[in-house]
Amino acid sequence: MTFEEPSLSPSGDDHDGSAFPTAAVPWVATRGLAAPAGRRTVSISGDGGVAPYAMEVTAAFARDNDVAHGPPNNAQFGKIAMERRPGRFRFRSADPSFRCFAAATRLCGGVGATATGAALGDPQAAAFAAMGPALLEILCDAELA
Repeated sequence: MTFEEPSLSPSGDDHDGSAFPTAAVPWVATRGLAAPAGRRTVSISGDGGVAPYAMEVTAAFARDNDVAHGPPNNAQFGKIAMERRPGRFRFRSADPSFRCFAAATRLCGGVGATATGAALGDPQAAAFAAMGPALLEILCDAELA
């Protein structure tokens, strides 16, 4: 996949469910402009950027945001787990039924694809080719490898 300039890169803190709202910023900012016509808004966040507030996903669908989002999923809120592991602090793991981002996206009526790092190609192509909101859930291990 080739990314072309110009690009707009908002920054957000992805641990409080702000992934989709942050991705909506460039999507809204480029509506009606000639230059980015037909270009997708692509968003990448940590897993905490989606999981705590799944309603942000449904809001993206309700507003037909043309955003393709790719969060990693290690079922442990990755960044938090990595911060706590060295000190041997407890960390919360998530209920797997709550943590299936792609399935939740499909329940909303959108394209939800699941991939591993080794097999990213086809699911990534499916998610990025879709019109409207799409989510590519990238499964990874607890070390985020």
